[in-house]
Amino acid sequence: MSEPFSMGAALPPVPTQEVSIQKARLTTAIFCVMLAITLSICYTVVQPDILRGFEQVQNSAAVSVCLLLLPQGYRELRSWLKQSSQTDVGMDAIVTLLGLAVLIGLSWLRTYLSVNFMPFFWVLAVLLLCLSLWRFMPTRLEWRHWAVGGIVFAFYTYIAWVVWGFRYMSLRPNASLLAATLHIDNLFHSSVAAMIQTYGVPSTGIDGPVYLPYHIASHWLFAQLAPLLDLSVFRFYNLAYPILIVPILFHSFLNFVVDLRSLDKLSSCKQDLRKDWKFWGLLFLGFVGFLPIVLYSKLRIFLSSSIVSQSQLFALSLAFLCLSLCLKFLTYQHKNKNSISTGLLILCVSLLLWAITLSKVSVGFVLFNIVFYSVLRLRLYTHWLVWVGLIASIGLQLQALSFMGYLGGSPMPSNPAQPFAYLAAIEPGLRVFWFPILFLWSVIYLSLRLQAIGLSTVGDLVIACRTGKIVEVEIIVVACFLGLLPGMLLDLAGGAAYYFMDFQIWLSLSFLLGNLHCSDGLQIVLNPRCRSYIS
Repeated sequence: MSEPFSMGAALPPVPTQEVSIQKARLTTAIFCVMLAITLSICYTVVQPDILRGFEQVQNSAAVSVCLLLLPQGYRELRSWLKQSSQTDVGMDAIVTLLGLAVLIGLSWLRTYLSVNFMPFFWVLAVLLLCLSLWRFMPTRLEWRHWAVGGIVFAFYTYIAWVVWGFRYMSLRPNASLLAATLHIDNLFHSSVAAMIQTYGVPSTGIDGPVYLPYHIASHWLFAQLAPLLDLSVFRFYNLAYPILIVPILFHSFLNFVVDLRSLDKLSSCKQDLRKDWKFWGLLFLGFVGFLPIVLYSKLRIFLSSSIVSQSQLFALSLAFLCLSLCLKFLTYQHKNKNSISTGLLILCVSLLLWAITLSKVSVGFVLFNIVFYSVLRLRLYTHWLVWVGLIASIGLQLQALSFMGYLGGSPMPSNPAQPFAYLAAIEPGLRVFWFPILFLWSVIYLSLRLQAIGLSTVGDLVIACRTGKIVEVEIIVVACFLGLLPGMLLDLAGGAAYYFMDFQIWLSLSFLLGNLHCSDGLQIVLNPRCRSYIS
């Protein structure tokens, strides 16, 4: 057995792995809920019409709390019915997706039946929040709790600054519109979503409802959810997006991290996240960075783009929900290889990959190829349902790409083949630092992972690859290569090339957090031996 992959001394474990994982899920849910509440408070205190603004903000917060705590409510219900959860890899992702579908359905009902569902959301939000806080609060406070609290507060401050400090969104959108200080992207995306809501056609409306080839999944979602909150699409982008949509990204990301931690069958991953300051500190550094933002900008590394870009954020949210479902397939569904649930799970992954590409081509491109590589590497193609899923995914990807005539935020130039165009835009003296800073978290994870299993020579690395001990390392390398390729070959305007590179940062950070204090991480699951489960 390999040595534990730990970045420091382990904290005292809690009694069982299942209890530890459920506490971790609750802690991450509370983290996301408090983020939504913090952003809602920031928005409320600056409103000129405090009463009307308060009502709209708090309605958005209530819906956000319900969606974020819905998986916890599901676990409470199962506990009340005395059903074992068995750590439920991927179940939070399923419940979250169902919750989003319910929100869309209720929004349609509100549009056509004029039914106000907000009292229901308020009651449910209060019940779920009170129950979750009662489960969450520690019996006594330690210095590590205070350390985590300080890191989380700094993180919330950073997110609020990114959301409203870059002018992509405004705390006072109407006043900013009159003063002509609102970012042009805000108006552009709002107009596209409004045209989808009104005519069902992606367009800016400038020349009538003329079709606009664009990645429209996030615009479509916002157009569907706006009526539920009685908001215009323009108001939704500036108010509900930070409160309702931004926390979903961290919710899906952290759920995937906890799913990774739950794969440690040796039960060594039992640290209490409420006082694991290393976990939250690593999360803070991963999102905020460790260099001045001016230097990141000169290096053309835009860490905040995942927050200010609505399409990128929504695509990443769906991506980590999709990855959680993939883990569920690998860890559970092999026991019922011909069941209806397995087929539905594969269908759901195929549809998610399609929706991700419709939301952001860059994320969809990288994730689809990662999934395709994993299917080949793990020999999952021996299952006929996987074949059906692959064929369906390829067809859906081609259909999604037919909506768009380009890869980024601007139409492709007449001569897009411009090798190293992305590097050419960086100051010559800084280019040498670009690669190690961009791929820092991937390099750190790869180094720690290879060191943990004792690889010291090229021969050891080859043997490890052949025996499937480092499949997750291979996946990260593939993500880095796929993310780097478009920017090194094509001239993509509007910062589109970086969106391809951004995904490997999130992926490697999730593996780092998922393996923190754990022994073997994904090696237990992502091993070619798993083909025996489904063959």
